[in-house]
Amino acid sequence: MEDKGICMMFPGIGSDYRKSLKKTGPLFRRELRNLAKRAESQYGIRIMDYLESEEQKETHVDLLTSWSSNYTCDYLVGAYLIQSGIAPRAILGYSMGLITGLAWGGAICYEDGILLLKTIIDYHKNGDEEEMATIVGLYKEDLQRIIRSAKEEEQVSIACENHDYCFVLSGKRESVLNITEACQKAGAVQSRVLNSGFAFHTESMRRGIGELEACISKMEIRPLKIPVLSAIDQNLVTSGSQIRRELIQNMYSVMQWQKSIETIRSEVDGFAEAGLSKALSRLTKVIAEEKTYYTYDRVEGIV
Repeated sequence: MEDKGICMMFPGIGSDYRKSLKKTGPLFRRELRNLAKRAESQYGIRIMDYLESEEQKETHVDLLTSWSSNYTCDYLVGAYLIQSGIAPRAILGYSMGLITGLAWGGAICYEDGILLLKTIIDYHKNGDEEEMATIVGLYKEDLQRIIRSAKEEEQVSIACENHDYCFVLSGKRESVLNITEACQKAGAVQSRVLNSGFAFHTESMRRGIGELEACISKMEIRPLKIPVLSAIDQNLVTSGSQIRRELIQNMYSVMQWQKSIETIRSEVDGFAEAGLSKALSRLTKVIAEEKTYYTYDRVEGIV
């Protein structure tokens, strides 16, 4: 039977990789430093200063450096996965992981991925006004009922549908905190505030989006040889016009992770997580437990 290939999964940009980086080998860290030099040369950000700081130490780092650290690590892990012999069939990005997947797939250059992150930060500055939170252990109907009962429908919405009992809420910070507390009282197994500062995947992200549209319109975007599976509508994305549209829609549209995995699961042999974490693989295994999973700790040269 012919191999179907692997779906490359790119995580979002909210993880702290400082502990994981200590487990990586000298070759990986050398190549990471080379990428970090490119980021510093272009944007003045010092990725390695942050990544090599002590995890337990409170480190005040600007948002672009933090996001770019995740983006750079994931981009490099993706390259190592290919070197290990994985045959990619499709790209699937979790939230802002779409940008990493596009850079890894060759649609945009590494530096333009950071430019996109910078533009997102610049166009939608809200300080502490917006927030996101992960809720585990309640069904969608439970969450919707809690939001309605609190009369917070205009302020909080379900932004990401991870699987049947795992969701991400997004909206006004005070309202998200109120609903998170209500979910705890209702029996949620886990409720974790993400300290995002943004209400990704909600209508709020449309405000000021013209600045992002202008940035994307000027950017060189090459067609993809390996298609992106849209986490929004589960269509395949390859052309420049499709990529531009997907980047914009990804800001304000609800992310359907479970639907995306269910769409691709019969078309691939397994999933590879391009990041210094296993969180996305654990999440996806709930949906497609029968598949093979590849993570950074199984790749020669990374560890």
